Amino acid sequence: MREFEATLPRAEPAEPHAERRPWGYGDILKAIAIVIVGTLIVTVPAALLANAFAEGAIEDDATALSIVLGASLFLELLLLSSAVWFSVRKYNLSWGALGLRRPDRGSFLLPIGLLISGLSIVYLYFTLLSLAGVEPDADLPEEAFHNAGPVVILAVLSLAFAPVMEDYVVPHSDDVLEAIRRTVARG
Repeated sequence: MREFEATLPRAEPAEPHAERRPWGYGDILKAIAIVIVGTLIVTVPAALLANAFAEGAIEDDATALSIVLGASLFLELLLLSSAVWFSVRKYNLSWGALGLRRPDRGSFLLPIGLLISGLSIVYLYFTLLSLAGVEPDADLPEEAFHNAGPVVILAVLSLAFAPVMEDYVVPHSDDVLEAIRRTVARG
């Protein structure tokens, strides 16, 4: 029976966290605390101020809607700045450590072409729905598109901050979840 025995090669254990980030649990907890406290400091006064300006529902008043959307813009900046403060600034890292770097492939015109293509597809889709007699219900209040303030803030949030935050937050949320998992497993 020796002819049927086989020995498997021994795999060397991989180095744990070969690309280990220099920030630790303390930095992650401080950044989360700053975001939570900053959210409370910004949203409560913004909501009270928007409610004071609103004549009826906040969604129906352009000024109140601009105040609430402006608070959202500030919160996006707070989230990004807390990440920069506890990584790039504290440890003198490059922006690439946060996943923010120049594209490896394509040119800077590629995102503009993709934006135009995506918007064209969306406009074609809604045109076809309109021709078919279907009017979809939007998540945004109707007042958002009748005044310049909400439109400008929505454009900045959608076109500038959403892609950056998506590219930063999603890949690095795994680090936070892994740190929480290890802490709970030890505990």
